[in-house]
Amino acid sequence: MQVKRFEWKGDDPTPLARELRRLQPPPGEVAEAVAEIVEAVKGRGDAALLEIAQRFGEAPVHGLRVPHEQLSQAGATVNTDALATAVRNVREVAEREVAADRESETELPEGQVVRLRSVPVAAAGIYAPGGTASYPSSVIMGCVPAKVAGVARVALATQSAAPRRSRRWRSAPRQSSR
Repeated sequence: MQVKRFEWKGDDPTPLARELRRLQPPPGEVAEAVAEIVEAVKGRGDAALLEIAQRFGEAPVHGLRVPHEQLSQAGATVNTDALATAVRNVREVAEREVAADRESETELPEGQVVRLRSVPVAAAGIYAPGGTASYPSSVIMGCVPAKVAGVARVALATQSAAPRRSRRWRSAPRQSSR
C-alpha cells in the first residue's frame, strides 16, 4: 500500500480528486485480499482482527475491550462539568427527536437551533476518532441519542493509543487460501 500526504487549500478539488483516484487500486485488484480478511474474521473473530491490525501497521494490543479499571481511571481526568453540559444538550435534542413524528426543531439554552429527522435503528456502532487524541464529543453525539432512542446494543470503537509503525510504503502480505 502506498501512503501519500496531500494538502488541499480548499481550491478546485478536481486535480486532488484525479490524483486520489489514480492512487486507488481497481476493485478487482483488492477483491481477493478483502475476501480473505472477511473470511478470517468470520472464522477466527477477534484474534483475526488483532492480527490484521498488526499487518496494517497497528501496534500489538492484548485485546479489543478496555478494562473497566482503566475506564474508571480515565473518567477521573476529564472536565465533568463540560461533559455533563454536552450530554444534557445532546439528550434534550435526542428526547425531542424521539417524541417527534419524523421531524422536529429545538433550541438549546445556549441559543443553537437543531433540526432533526428520525429514522429508527435496532443497534448502533459508534466510531470515536482517537489514537493520541481524545474526542468525547463523538462518543456523546453517537451514544446518547442511541440510548435515548432505546437502542439496546451500542458498540464503541476507537483507534489504539499505541504508536503505529511507519507507513511510508507497505503492502499487506497475502495469506494463502490453500
